[in-house]
Amino acid sequence: MPSVSKAAAAALSGSPPQTEKPTHYRYLKEFRTEQCSLFVQHKCTQHRPFTCFHWHFLNQRRRRPLRRRDGTFNYSPDVYCSKYDEASGLCPDGDECPYLHRTTGDTERKYHLRYYKTGTCIHETDARGHCVKNGLHCAFAHGPLDLRPPVCDIRELQAQEALQNGQLSAGDGIPDLQPGVLASQALMEKILGEDPRWQDTNFVLGSYKTEQCPKPPRLCRQGYACPHFHNSRDRRRDPRRFQYRSTPCPSVKHGDEWGEPSRCESGDSCQYCHSRTEQQFHPEVREHPRKYVQHISLSPDSIQNEEAMAPLLKYLDEKLALLNASLVKENLSRVLEALWELLLQAILQALGANRDVSADFYGRFHFTLEALVNFFHAEGQGLPLESLRDGSYKVKFGPGSSDRGRGRGGHQRPKFEFIHAPHVKWSREELPASPGASSFLQRLEEELRLHQCSTRECIEQYYLDKLKQVVRPRCWHEAPPPGVPGLRLTGPPALPQRSLEHNRFGRLSVRCHYEAAEQRLAVEVLHAADLLPLDANGLSDPFVIVELGPPHLFPLVRSQRTQIKSRTLHPVYDELFYFSVPAEACRRRGACVLFTVMDHDWLSTNDFAGEAALGLGSIGGVARPQMGGSARAGQPVTLHLRRPRAQVRSALRMLEGRNNKEAQEFVKRLKELEKYMEADP
Repeated sequence: MPSVSKAAAAALSGSPPQTEKPTHYRYLKEFRTEQCSLFVQHKCTQHRPFTCFHWHFLNQRRRRPLRRRDGTFNYSPDVYCSKYDEASGLCPDGDECPYLHRTTGDTERKYHLRYYKTGTCIHETDARGHCVKNGLHCAFAHGPLDLRPPVCDIRELQAQEALQNGQLSAGDGIPDLQPGVLASQALMEKILGEDPRWQDTNFVLGSYKTEQCPKPPRLCRQGYACPHFHNSRDRRRDPRRFQYRSTPCPSVKHGDEWGEPSRCESGDSCQYCHSRTEQQFHPEVREHPRKYVQHISLSPDSIQNEEAMAPLLKYLDEKLALLNASLVKENLSRVLEALWELLLQAILQALGANRDVSADFYGRFHFTLEALVNFFHAEGQGLPLESLRDGSYKVKFGPGSSDRGRGRGGHQRPKFEFIHAPHVKWSREELPASPGASSFLQRLEEELRLHQCSTRECIEQYYLDKLKQVVRPRCWHEAPPPGVPGLRLTGPPALPQRSLEHNRFGRLSVRCHYEAAEQRLAVEVLHAADLLPLDANGLSDPFVIVELGPPHLFPLVRSQRTQIKSRTLHPVYDELFYFSVPAEACRRRGACVLFTVMDHDWLSTNDFAGEAALGLGSIGGVARPQMGGSARAGQPVTLHLRRPRAQVRSALRMLEGRNNKEAQEFVKRLKELEKYMEADP
């Protein structure tokens, strides 16, 4: 958008404006900037309801906002002047004051280039198209055609960029607010960031506006972004202490007007809300999302997805429209983050409470999550995607998504005009195993993805997750391929290899190749090192179980095991095993050879020492033909032994909830091994 300063300069020079709508420009330039000539003559009839376009008293006077050629405003849109007298309307610095004057109706801020018509009004319009609450001169937009983009101070943009790059930290101290030092919005971010409690979204919902600001109103430079209250109308009683309802008190609110809380004779013991802030931040904001998510889970499959989630979107439309109209961006973002987290928790709880349901049930929640991401991102105007992804989990967007469970007609855009985004598709393919296991979005997407998979796809995912945990250092006698430094990867090329970490469970050296002439897989277990001491004497009696998976790819293949090596942590096996399997099965998704190291106990059950998996897709003879017919063409590979991770167990939990024979047999076999395992540290 072109700079508004050009329009202001054009207006001063007599040329017509070019960047604002005529009605918007007229209010930005002229509203309450000149005294009413009729009022001077005692003829103005618009005095009492304060509906006159011009000012009558000096404390109603508003300075015209300008954006200079250097990109700065002539006065701040957020930081209030501490010298301005609200009664007389006078400031010692006059019109050159770089701070905001708290005029009657706060017109300097509402009609500033930064805020005028940038938010949607929560009130309806009458037959003439005027706001039923604010009348003809409403500073908020009524409909998308009335919206205008905000004009920002260049210092605000620079400060926001510095905050994002980490150049402005919370411990730098508050700088003196002189023109050109820091933008006010960035300063508010910094002030809020100095108190770590306000970074906790649950604390924001529980403690917002419950404590009085330690600074006097005229000295608090945070403006509406201050998380503390400055007057009785702004105060919010602690809902945990006073236990009031979300219904407005009839003694305080008449129609759409909130009066003084002192009108209520019950005082703080009243069971109803005394201010708009108490109603908007009532604890029911936590309960309503759960109720609407439960409505989605209980809706029959015959109902379209859009119809099932319509009550939730309607609730979000109304709630966020109110918050958007009464909160500045900093506090609104914190409330949105808390509400987003509540929604994800509610969906996770709904999934946990419903087992053995149809795939359409999970497809509906997939569709719901898709719409909520769009709703909260709002094409960059709402929460950033980094916040929605929880900073650690990368949501896959792209054309490869499935439309399973989606209702006819595609995605219905929410009516809430401040927070919406275009249709985004989710990909079900190759979901990465993110290290941020605490991410609600990661857990939720993993649950939905696995629930929509068939039993065999879940089993394949179980083995794929094991392959993703593979840690493969180069053995001391293993040479890298010619021309390539480092280690030759024998697992599937598409699966990431983790760094060399957590070597506490020991290592296992193996060698694998495929003999095409005999159509068999040769697996040689060479030796192990640094195994866990699982016996009382500080040693172990280890043996290795070798098996191929997934079972449906190798239904006729039985597992084999090495000999037991007594009293050692560094056993040498040098044993070769053959598995008669076709090469095509080895190239299938998730095909691998699984090595399980056990400690043999003579008087009790065997102990689990660790496991490792090796993908079959790229071993010699499977990925490429053998050269020279050598039977021992494979290179030795050393694998780090591991314990099953959370993402492996998640696939197992999905299979436990299924009643078909294949899933139950697979779970039963794994349970026999799992009882030997200790918890993964």
